[in-house]
Amino acid sequence: MFKNRWFAVVAISVASTVALSHSVYAKKRSAGNATTQNFVNQDDTFLALRDAALANNVDKAELLAATLNDYDIPSYVDYYRLKSLIKDLVAPQSDILDYLKCYDDSAIADRLCNDWLLEPG
Repeated sequence: MFKNRWFAVVAISVASTVALSHSVYAKKRSAGNATTQNFVNQDDTFLALRDAALANNVDKAELLAATLNDYDIPSYVDYYRLKSLIKDLVAPQSDILDYLKCYDDSAIADRLCNDWLLEPG
């Protein structure tokens, strides 16, 4: 009887591990598809960019920003692209300064400057 219980415990453990690993793989696969999915319009792509930046998903933010070359508000595309890099302090200082010069005296430039100055803090 002891061998039967031990076998049952091992069988349940193995089944749980296999089911969990399939679940984790499915989540990773669907998350990967989110970066390459086709959006209906540029506004949907921009919202995905914003969400990626706020979630600190640098790779996804870079990928989405690259698809928005002719977006109506390029300062916001650049802001969210840089914001995702600022969080981990990997944004090149030259990129930040170029952005601040390009969009000088704009509210979004002030916001990036504040984000940049507060991050090391």
